[in-house]
Amino acid sequence: MKTRIILGAVCAMVAVGLASSGASRWPGWRGDGSGMAPAARPPQAWGQGRNTVWRVELAGEGSSSPVVWEDRVFVTASTDGGAMRHIICLAAEDGRELWRHSVAAPVIGKTDPKSGYAPATPVTDGKRVYAFFDSPGLVAVGLDGTPAWTVPLGPFDTPYNVASSPVLFGGLVIQCCDHNRESFLLAVDEATGQERWRTPRRQGMQFSTPLVIACDGAPQVVVTGAAVQAYDPRDGRELWSCRGLNPNVAPSAVWDGTRVYATSGRNGPAFAIDPRGRGDVTETHARLLTTVGGPYVPSPLALPELLLPGDNGHLRLLSADGVLLAQHRIRDHFTASPILAGRLIYWPAEGGKTYLVSAERVADSAEWTLRTVGVNELGERCLASPAAVGERLFLRTVKALYCLAGEGEAPAGRPAPLAGTFEELRARFEAHPAPEGDDVAVRLEVIELLATLREPQATPFLKTVALKDPHWDVSEAAAKALAQQNDAAVGAAALELMADWRPYLKVLAADVLGRIGSEGAVPVLGKAVVGGDALVRIACIEALGRLAVAEPALREHILPFLTKAQENPESPVRAAAHKALEQAMATTQSNDTSPRGDDRLLYGGEWTPPVRHNLRAGPIRLKFEDGELRYLYVGDKEVVRRIYFAVRDKGFDTVMPRFATMDIVSRDDGFDVTLDAVCRSETADYAWTGTIHGAPSGAVTFKVEGHANAAFDSPRVGFCVLYGSGSLAGQAFTGTDPQGGVAEYVFPTEVTPGALVKGNVASIRYVTAAGMAVTCAVSGTGFGMEDQRNFCDTSYKAYHSLGHSQWRPMVVGEVRTDTLSLTVGNAPAGAAAPPAGVTVRAAATKPAGRLPRLLPVAESASAEAFSFVGLNGRRDQVKGAAVLQWAFNPSAHMPDNDTFTENLPAILDQVRTMRAVAGTAAKVRLDRLGFDSPYPRAARDLRNGGLFGGAWLAAAIGYAGLAGVDEAVVAVGPGPAADWVARELGGLAGCAIHAVRTDGPPPPPVFAYATARPGQAKPDLWLVNLTDDAQAVAVAEIEAGQVTLNRLNTATLAATVQPETQTVPAGGTMTVRLLPYEVCRMAVAQ
Repeated sequence: MKTRIILGAVCAMVAVGLASSGASRWPGWRGDGSGMAPAARPPQAWGQGRNTVWRVELAGEGSSSPVVWEDRVFVTASTDGGAMRHIICLAAEDGRELWRHSVAAPVIGKTDPKSGYAPATPVTDGKRVYAFFDSPGLVAVGLDGTPAWTVPLGPFDTPYNVASSPVLFGGLVIQCCDHNRESFLLAVDEATGQERWRTPRRQGMQFSTPLVIACDGAPQVVVTGAAVQAYDPRDGRELWSCRGLNPNVAPSAVWDGTRVYATSGRNGPAFAIDPRGRGDVTETHARLLTTVGGPYVPSPLALPELLLPGDNGHLRLLSADGVLLAQHRIRDHFTASPILAGRLIYWPAEGGKTYLVSAERVADSAEWTLRTVGVNELGERCLASPAAVGERLFLRTVKALYCLAGEGEAPAGRPAPLAGTFEELRARFEAHPAPEGDDVAVRLEVIELLATLREPQATPFLKTVALKDPHWDVSEAAAKALAQQNDAAVGAAALELMADWRPYLKVLAADVLGRIGSEGAVPVLGKAVVGGDALVRIACIEALGRLAVAEPALREHILPFLTKAQENPESPVRAAAHKALEQAMATTQSNDTSPRGDDRLLYGGEWTPPVRHNLRAGPIRLKFEDGELRYLYVGDKEVVRRIYFAVRDKGFDTVMPRFATMDIVSRDDGFDVTLDAVCRSETADYAWTGTIHGAPSGAVTFKVEGHANAAFDSPRVGFCVLYGSGSLAGQAFTGTDPQGGVAEYVFPTEVTPGALVKGNVASIRYVTAAGMAVTCAVSGTGFGMEDQRNFCDTSYKAYHSLGHSQWRPMVVGEVRTDTLSLTVGNAPAGAAAPPAGVTVRAAATKPAGRLPRLLPVAESASAEAFSFVGLNGRRDQVKGAAVLQWAFNPSAHMPDNDTFTENLPAILDQVRTMRAVAGTAAKVRLDRLGFDSPYPRAARDLRNGGLFGGAWLAAAIGYAGLAGVDEAVVAVGPGPAADWVARELGGLAGCAIHAVRTDGPPPPPVFAYATARPGQAKPDLWLVNLTDDAQAVAVAEIEAGQVTLNRLNTATLAATVQPETQTVPAGGTMTVRLLPYEVCRMAVAQ
């Protein structure tokens, strides 16, 4: 079953300032600016006298659209070669001319045949009609034809005239005047024409009409151009701007009630912009939906999904995230903009046909379809957009104005048969060479026919037309037709288009090269990635990404270009590079047939893999594992490290849950989780149920109901929220107590003993530098807070108690319920995407210290697991100490793999803090370095004997060296992996260690550092995979030549570790494929 997507929500998408509520009004350009008339019911069939209420021939020319106010229709026109300009009022009932107001043009400027001298659509408020001409300017006339005022605004420097239509707001008439000199936005009093404000605009010529919207109750007027800009219509003050559109914009912006959609032509991009931002919002509140396919002239529709209407009839429906939902091709050429009337889209083509298109969504599905349901023909050329009022459609052709109404279904359109052979079509094309006028329409028609003609001669002909035709519409149409060819010559033709200076040709050529490839395509695309037009760079990046997936042999040559592009200062370019590199890396990993090995090799024994899902809640992306929410990110910002429900026994040991139910429903922008758990050990027995809801708005709600099955003592049963110190150290935050009092705090940089907040707080809130607000609140007793780095975590923990008795036996069966909520406000719509894959930059190393001396457990002086928190709490005794000694063990709170690996950087914070207290000369000894649980267990952790233990130890020793640790007692192992790592790195004690720059998706899956013996010119590079997934690592900035790889992984663990040799390509980048928990040592030939 299919249902039409004409939702009631579209009724809210109206511009402010226009009286568009009446069923008999279409007051301005595209009605209220949206092009939406869901309540209208215009005819679906007309032509040859059928359903024609009236037809009136209009004096002169004009490409403006008709507007309607109850019983009157208004159009503009020009005569005498532009010397006279006219506002014409017709009776809506029968088309009689009621009056005409004519004004002389003091200046007759340049124009284009499609624009003429009356391109701007008038607007009315029911009191006056306001029309704009390049000369004499803004003109106001009463509804009875009485002149009110005229405001001269020109002259203008543009070869195509000024086509922007006036709009109304709060007693003002607002007019955009963009041209090649001093552009400006102007507001005049609607009654007197007196200027109220004028704002200069940093724009060249553009032709779109401003859009007036209400955002959070405040008005904005949005004007497109090379940069989309919004102003306060009350005073002309600029509010925000977004860079990235092509110049010479004709399509107007549209608004879905939440986002502004802006697009620009010559196959340009489309953006979704959150209008709540201020200043330059390109990097913070804008999302690039597509780099190509934007219309040159027609304006889009917001259904609320974005409908992009290409000049060549290519319709594309995009989601707010840029996902292509549906597409449909109408083989015709269009200047008019489509409108939505009733349940159908009405779109007049230049040749006189009007296409009726339906947008349908399959019920209970994300699938969409676009299809032509009818075609009506008047036989007269049409450039103006229609007006839909009630049961009538007003349609302007170059000759006349039609009023159409009546019953009947539209006749189904039939594709026109090919008009002859290639030679006949070429002859027809060459017989109409004029650079302007009707000959252009003929050449466009021929190009459309050639696009369907699969003959070898078509490719070189279309290439020549794309490069040499004097009219850019024809050039662009030829390039698009060329892209549809599939013969061997298309790739070579695309390379020639890449050499042209015009960006729209380069973009189309890059798309061809990415789809079909061509000898020499990679260096040409790679060169274009480095500099020039941003949209060309994005198109070339996307093309390289597709080639890397389709042609594995080219991948090594492509990766350096994609890696370099991630450093581009423009956010859309970086995002495109991220996506392309992610696709290339994913393919690399999916093609990796190396054995993973069994769990005994990875973990030292039988291992139950966790339940893991990647989820989204609007802008928040996260990992769900073992009943916990982990790594909550917005863009590349970690907003919260982890959220979970914990049951502690009297010794502070966490009693891990066993789940009887774990139901997960994941959607594109939200999720729901249902949990039923029991936490049972010799010291505790507790049951709880939980529901977690992730909303598209960026809110997460976690509700728990629990009770004790047996009486046991517990210091705390409740929610835990971890805030990552790497993301938030130094960030200010506020805590609101249960009585509403607010106190200000700061996430500390040094490891802080004691509580981080006073008493308990009901909510914790911080605001990032970019204005994103993150709030976590809990019902009941509120949060306490402590610096978890005291316990070898890299987080600040907000902890909560569900309300049971603390430190006394729980009451069996006593039910407690609490709810935790996380909200992210003002999340940037176009948050920067994190880098894809992992890139290690071998040249970006920084000497940081020396590797520690490694000691066996037999030389341990203490087995105290929590020795750092005690040391940090006795700072007076630490000052001036010659030796600082504590254990590093991250297993105090949770036993999962993520906890053990994510907390290794805490070594850096602990050493820095203690040295700041004791002095930099103090010797630091980690005694012990391991992850066995500090609580009573029947046996040691199995992972000591597997590859996990080796990878963890390799990373831990690296962090210890970078932190400046002098000695470490190794408590990992025994096992072949940990023993190999201890032997290899133990032999480098005292050697230099270098920090290495690593880019990758957060949290970092691979840790890298470099080591060098005395006199070693080129350090060895150590790569440690800290995950149970294979990782493809692009190692960049290394010299061409031989590299020896010593690997410790599932393939080498059972045998002697044999080195392998690879050759670094000329680009200085090679891909190293790491198996789960692999340690790889790269030695560059000296």
